[in-house]
Amino acid sequence: MHIACFEIVQIKHPLLIHIKQELYNIAADVMPILVQQAGEDPTKMQAILLKAQADPVSFLNSLPPEIQVKIKNATNAVEKNQVSGQKP
Repeated sequence: MHIACFEIVQIKHPLLIHIKQELYNIAADVMPILVQQAGEDPTKMQAILLKAQADPVSFLNSLPPEIQVKIKNATNAVEKNQVSGQKP
């Protein structure tokens, strides 16, 4: 499994606007967890994120199940959209 990561720029398609908002919501859900895991230390937060880039599956598995589901749903929506020919 891979996690779709991309920059969203001036999206006009309604489905993609929804996905963009969902990604922002997920980031808002993950941020307090990241802060807690790092003991509020920005340097440790950066280290956690660098490790997550190298091993996204382990990072995903470190998150609560409800956030994992949100991430998987967003990833599936992006992949489905790419298969249907829409561009993010």
